[in-house]
Amino acid sequence: MNNLMSEIEKLHSDLSKGECDRQNLLIYEKKAEEEANIIRTLQGRLLDYNKIMDLINTNSELDEIENELAKLHEQRCDAEKSLTELVEERRAKEDEIRKIENEIEEQKTRNNAKFHSVNPAIYDEYEELKKQNDELLAEYQMKQDELNELNQTKEQFDEHLAKFPLKHQATLLYERLMELEGKKLSIVNEINAEGTPDEQRERLLQTVIRTTDEINVIQKQLDEINEQIEQLTQELREFDIEMENVVGEKNEKYRELKLKEIQLDEFLNSYDNLRAEEELRIDEISAEVVRLLELISINMTNLCLTSQNANQDLIEFKMNENISISAMKELYVCLQEELYEMDKSKENLQMDNKQISERIKEMNEKIEEFENIDELKIHKEQKQRELQNRRKILAEELPKTNNSYQKLMDELEQTKFELEKNDEYIKLKNAEKKWQCVEKNLDILREEVAQREVETNYEFFKKEALRLKEAYNAVLIASMKLC
Repeated sequence: MNNLMSEIEKLHSDLSKGECDRQNLLIYEKKAEEEANIIRTLQGRLLDYNKIMDLINTNSELDEIENELAKLHEQRCDAEKSLTELVEERRAKEDEIRKIENEIEEQKTRNNAKFHSVNPAIYDEYEELKKQNDELLAEYQMKQDELNELNQTKEQFDEHLAKFPLKHQATLLYERLMELEGKKLSIVNEINAEGTPDEQRERLLQTVIRTTDEINVIQKQLDEINEQIEQLTQELREFDIEMENVVGEKNEKYRELKLKEIQLDEFLNSYDNLRAEEELRIDEISAEVVRLLELISINMTNLCLTSQNANQDLIEFKMNENISISAMKELYVCLQEELYEMDKSKENLQMDNKQISERIKEMNEKIEEFENIDELKIHKEQKQRELQNRRKILAEELPKTNNSYQKLMDELEQTKFELEKNDEYIKLKNAEKKWQCVEKNLDILREEVAQREVETNYEFFKKEALRLKEAYNAVLIASMKLC
C-alpha cells in the first residue's frame, strides 16, 4: 500500500511537472511563431532590397525580373507547405499527449476510489504514518541543515587553526586530555559496576590495590597535562603580543614552545609504555610481599630450630666439662655467627612487619571508603523490584502487541496480493510505462524546439542586414556627391 501511494504521489508530481513544461512549451512556441513571422518578414524585405540592388547594378530586363519573381513564389509555396506539415505534426503530437494525460487522470481517479474503499483503520493508520513521515522528513532536513552549518564552522575553525600551529597543537592536547578523562571515567565505572554486595566487596578488594596506583598516575598525568596546556596557552598569548614588536624574542619563544611540544609528544607516545611498566612494578611488589611472607615463615621455623640447637649445645657443654679450649673457641664462633644471623633476621622481620602493617593500614583505609555497601544493596534491591514489575507489565502487553502486529501484517500481505491480481493496478503500471514514453517524447520535442530557436535566431542576420544597408547608403551618398 505504501508503494502504491508513493507511486501515485510520484505520478502527481510528474504530472504537475509535465503540465508546467507543456504550458512553458506552448508559451515558447507562441513566441517562436511570432519571432518566426518577424524573421520571415525581415528576410523577405531583405531579399527584396537585395534583388532590387542587384537589378539596379546589373541593369536587368523586365522578363528576367518576372522569372525571378516566379521562382521566389515557388520557393515560398514550398516553405509554406513544409511549415504546414510541421504544424500538423506538432498538433498531432499534442493531441496524443492530451489523450495520454486524460488516461492518466482517469487511472488516478480509479486508484483513489479503490484506495478509499479499503479498511478505514488501515487508511487512518496510513494517514498517521504519512504525517509522521512528513514530520521526520522536516526534522531530518532541519538536522541536515544544522549538520551543514556545523561542518562549515568546523572547516572554518580548521582553516584558522592551520594558520597557527601552536593553537592546533593545543587543540590536539585538549583532545588527548578528553581521551584520558574518558579512560578515567571508564575505570571508575568498572569499579562501580553493579553486582551482589558480596561480589562487589570482593571485586573492590581485589581491584582497589591494582587500580588505585594507576588512577593516581593517570590523575597526575592529567594534572601535568592541564598545567602544560595552561602554560602553553599563556605562553601563546604572550607570544602573540610579543610577535608584533620583537622578531628575535618571537623566534626564541617559538623554539622553547617547539621544544616543549616535542617533550609533550614524547610523553604522550611513551604513556602506554609507562603504564605497562607501572603495572609490571605493581605485580613485582605483590610477588615480593608474598615472598617476604614466606621468608618470615621460614625464619620463624629456623629461629625455633636454632633455639633448640643452642639449648642442646649448652647441655652437651655441661656434660662435657673437660672439653678442650679450641673446641670452646669454635663453639663460641658458631654461637656468634648464629647470633649475628638471628639479629639480621630480626631486623628483616621487623622491617617486613612494618611494611605489612603499613600495607594493611592502607587496605583498611580503602575498605572504609566502601563501607556504604548496605545503602548500595538497598538501592539495588529496590531497582531490581522495579525492573521485575516493569518486566511483568511488558510480558502482559507483549502478546497483545504481537497479535495486533500479526493482524496488520496479514492485512498488508492480503492487500498486496489483491493489488497484484487487480487489473486496475496492472493498468496503472502500463500507464506509468506509457507516461515514461511520453516523457521521452516531450524531451525530444523540447530538444527540437531548442534547435529550431537556434536555427531561427534572426538577431545576427538583422544586425548584418542593417550594417550592409548603412554601408550601401553611405556608398550611394558618396557616389551622389561625386556626381
